[in-house]
Amino acid sequence: MANYFFQKEIMASTDVRSYLQPIKYEVSATPTVVTNGALVTVTDPCTNIWGTNDLNCYKATAPAADTDPIHIVDLLETPYLENTAGTKMYRVGEEIISLQAPADFPVRSKKPKLDDRFLVGADLFASAPTVGQYAIPTAGATTYTPSATKVTTKFCVKIVESVTKGYGVEGSIVVYRCRVVTEV
Repeated sequence: MANYFFQKEIMASTDVRSYLQPIKYEVSATPTVVTNGALVTVTDPCTNIWGTNDLNCYKATAPAADTDPIHIVDLLETPYLENTAGTKMYRVGEEIISLQAPADFPVRSKKPKLDDRFLVGADLFASAPTVGQYAIPTAGATTYTPSATKVTTKFCVKIVESVTKGYGVEGSIVVYRCRVVTEV
């Protein structure tokens, strides 16, 4: 089962509404499915049914460069969602494992700020991260790329620890506790 998991622990976006942004994810200007915890870059306002800008929703894409400003997709309060694992929808507390939002559907994104803490599923990393090291955005993708050193010129998180989360009676997943050490 895919492990697209995101759970906020302490984030500034909980208290500061301007760090929350409704988005619709696109690839090459085509609305596309987006996974929970995906890293995105917010771009232009969405277009409403009258063909004008809808300032309540913005388009988002995978970061073109690893230095682009980052938002994290959080599907917790999205009303309709599909599970990538097939027929089952797993919950861990309030969060959902392996969840995707349908194409052209507005979802919540959070602007990460310095010292925010959250849990991220293993499949949101381009390769296996190392506890005690760091991760940065992957250019052209919605994942993190592990980094042996702290990067101060782009969004960067420290991998604080690895945690095993159980779901129901069927199994468990590995997630990583991250802390934002550099924001852009």
